[in-house]
This record gives sequence, structure tokens and C-alpha cells, in this order.
Amino acid sequence: MVESEQVGVDHAYACFTAMRASTPSLSAFAAASGGPKSGNALVGTGAHQQRSFDLDGQRLVFARVVAPEEDGPRSYYVGRRRVHDDDREAVVVNWESDQGYRWLYARADDREGVLFKRILRCDEHIVTGYTDEFGSDPGAVGMVEGRVPDKEFGWVDPLLAELARGRDSSMRDIIETIQREQLAIVDDQHQGVLVVQGGPGTGKTAVGIPRIARMLGRSGSLLKTDRILVLGPSQEFVKYIAGAFASLGVGDVPRNDLPALWNAREAEHDFGLIAGFKAGPRMAAVLSRAVEDCISNPKVPLARVCKGRNFFSFSFGGSSTEVPAASLFSITAEEMSAEAAYEVRAARCRSRIVGLLHEAFRRDHPRVEEDFSDQIHRMCEQTGLFNAVAPELKPGEVLQRLLASEVVLKRVCSGIATDAELRQLRDRTTRYQRRQWTYEDRVCLQELRYLLQGPDPELTWDHLVIDEAQNVTPMEARELARRCPSGSMTVMGDLAQRLAPYSYFDWQELARTLAPGKAIKVVELCIGFRALPRSWTSRPPWAGSCHRKPPFR
Repeated sequence: MVESEQVGVDHAYACFTAMRASTPSLSAFAAASGGPKSGNALVGTGAHQQRSFDLDGQRLVFARVVAPEEDGPRSYYVGRRRVHDDDREAVVVNWESDQGYRWLYARADDREGVLFKRILRCDEHIVTGYTDEFGSDPGAVGMVEGRVPDKEFGWVDPLLAELARGRDSSMRDIIETIQREQLAIVDDQHQGVLVVQGGPGTGKTAVGIPRIARMLGRSGSLLKTDRILVLGPSQEFVKYIAGAFASLGVGDVPRNDLPALWNAREAEHDFGLIAGFKAGPRMAAVLSRAVEDCISNPKVPLARVCKGRNFFSFSFGGSSTEVPAASLFSITAEEMSAEAAYEVRAARCRSRIVGLLHEAFRRDHPRVEEDFSDQIHRMCEQTGLFNAVAPELKPGEVLQRLLASEVVLKRVCSGIATDAELRQLRDRTTRYQRRQWTYEDRVCLQELRYLLQGPDPELTWDHLVIDEAQNVTPMEARELARRCPSGSMTVMGDLAQRLAPYSYFDWQELARTLAPGKAIKVVELCIGFRALPRSWTSRPPWAGSCHRKPPFR
């Protein structure tokens, strides 16, 4: 029986090889382009097509089904790539497609229209065994329903073989070992935040990565590979999942470790009350106050620019003009109280002040036809008027001003921080004079960047996949929410394995911060498909560097 199955697999590989040979080379794609811009796009397309034929040592097929057709039952393979013969007839159906997924998901009690299903065990292109899940193969005499092991080779279940191999530093074949409980989550079409809760060995990561492939392969999907970001706790995680993407043929899905987003890979962590305070949701209110505190009293610097007088004077070409300081203050108060990022408010304030000064100059000197707007703008910069009403603020300067001053800390944190938290923050003010930013500080800098500059559209994604999400703090979650405005996320983790300084009551609390106003669904993996070897004290190999670094003291 293995010999007859091998004939079919050999045919599938022959068709696959023929398709690869017929794919144009990169030079051919470049030659077909009409210019540099279209050339880059075509070469990129060609590179993706050529990569799709790289199986990286993984097997092409892992199941065969017999499905009814108009001209009678027909046999198809389900595998990693779509393969057709010279007549463009399907030989291998990609598991990511709607049809391939239904066939892969089919079981004896839910056959999805399949007459017969056989799970194959292959060493690349060599068939080493199989098991028949249900039905009878119309092309094989004597086949009966149920499991039929191969007598010569013996059957080895793919999951058991993977468990026996144990985890190493790479994540390899997912689909051939994924179980039906996990497969149902892979195909879940929830539009908001899908949270996958599961203990050690339940296969959370083995769900999140294939779900990307399924989302991309689903009929009518508008999701693009380069609009997805996969996040994990460490650089080791990024390396660990690289093999999984290659085996699925998904392409170059962007992936990164969470500390890299904040430029905090080498940063130490805060400790004790300070860590929980900076990582928690109250810190967002503190930082918002810190920005407003920088501009809370513009009358003092404005009086200095006006040299103690109740007006601001300037001149061009021997002609001078005076503008009441009250008018300048009125514009400043109105614009700075608006709901917008600080730099947007500051730009509007400066523009209105230039307009006010130019209008006053033209009023006092109606015979002057020249437009002095540019000169007035430069004059406002040189005299310090702009700096008085709308000073330039940078994230690091705002954070240092807050944390390095006991006076500012007390004023800004009043009613938010507890007395104990405030005491610990005050004890460390001298350290912040040197800007020795901790991990939590670097996350705060991202919040300040948003408060000052607003959202950055260049840093947004259409879908986020977050592994070990139980360690994502509320302050990190706020920034991730801004980087995925669609609110479409796959979140994996186990609240019982939390290491972060902030404790969530449940997944809903985190999900509401990650995607405010979006639908939330929590599913749980209850079966431990993989037990942790004794050699692992607590975490898998890829998590080696995601332990918290020594606290900042």
C-alpha cells in the first residue's frame, strides 16, 4: 500500500518541480518591468514566487482525500503549496485555502463532503506510513474504515513523533502535528481581539502562526503579508518561529521582539512599587499632566519677552507696531486648551500669532504693501516669543523634567500616586538627571511621543500577533493599540505565568486596552499536547532571555 501511495506522491512532486521550472527568474521579472518603480514591484513578486517553491526540507503533502466530482470520485492531496499538473488540474490543494482547510478539518463525524481521508507520514518526498481516518479508498481494494497501519514500516503518529523529538531552538512542522482543538481556533474568523489562553504545552504558539496563514489564504481576504506584525518576548522567540513561517510558505511576515519596539533590549527594569506604577494605567495620566505642566503658566515667559510691558513691540524698515500682550495670551490659552497632540496645538498657536502680528503691522502701516509674514515668523523665533507661548518639547526632556525634580513630581503626581510610590520616585530623582532610562521609562517615552506628536501612520499594522501576552503591561498595550488601529489581533498567553509587574484581573482587562471598543473573544486550550521535559526548569529554550533583567537600583 505504501508503494502505491508513493506513486501518487511522486507525481505531486513531479508537478511541483515542473511548476518551479516554469517560474520566470528574477532577471526575467526585471526585464519585463517598465521602469524602476514597477521593476521593484515585479522583482518582489518574482522573489516571493520563487520562495514559495522552497520547502526548506519539509514535506509537500500530509494528507490525501477522495472527494465527489461530477465525473466521479477524485483523489487530491492536501499540503503546503497549491500544485497543478500540465492541464491545470489541481494535484495538491493548499491547506490555507477554504477547500484545503475543510478537508484537513474533516473527521468521521463531520466529513465536510469527503468520502475518504488518509493522513500520510513522509520523510520529505518518501512515504513512510499512513493512517486512514475514515471512509474507503475507491481506488484501493480491501480498504475498510478505521485505522490501517502499514505492516512494513509501522505507523508513527506525527504528533507523537514531534513530541519525541522535543523542542529545540526552532519551530518546524506545525500543520502535520496540529490537533483539531487547535485547528478550530486557527480558522476562527473573529474580527476583533482573539485571545488564546492555555497552559504550558497546549500549543498556543502553534495556533497563532498558522492562523496568520489561514487569514491570508482565506477566500476574499484583503490582508497582506507585510501588514502583519508578530511580536514575542525575546529575540530567541523570533528565531524560534522563523522555521514555522518557512514551513507554511507564508512569506516574510514581519516579526520582532517586544523590547525592540521601545529600544529597550538592554535596559534594566524598575523594581517594587515604582515598576508597578510606571507600567500601570495611572502612568498615562501622569505623563499627560507632565506635558501640560510644561505649558501651564505662559504669562511668566510672555512677560519676559515683552520686557515687563503690557504689549509686544516689533519693527520692520523703521516702522514699528505694538500688540497687546493680552491678545497673545488669549490665543495661547485657546489653542493650548484644545484636544490635539501638543505639536498640532503649538503649530496652530504660532500660526495665529504670526497672523495677528502681520494684521497689526498692516493696520498701522497701510501703505506698506510687502508681505512680512516670513520675516515676522523668523522674528518670533529670534525674540523667543514662540518659545514663550508654545515651546518646543521633546519626550526625553519632558520625562527628565518630571522624574528629576521633586517639586514637579509632587505637583504632577498629586492625587494619582500614593505617598509610598511618591517617596520611592523622589528617592531616585538624581539618577534621572543623567537620563539612565529603565525599560519602563522607555515605554513611557513612547507614550510621550504620542502625546507630543500624535500617531505615526508609518508605524501601524493591520493585524498583530502577540505571544506571551500576559507580560504585556498596560502602558505597552496602549502603544500597541495605536500601532494597530483596526483592533484585529491574535493574543496568546497564560495569565498564570505572568512575570510583569502589573497583574490583570482577566484577559478582558488587557484586551480592552489593546483594542478599545472592539469585540473580544477568549478561547482556552485545555489539553496539554506537550509536557515540559525535566531539563526545563520553567520555560522553553526560546524564552531564555525574556526573564526580566536585574532591577534598576
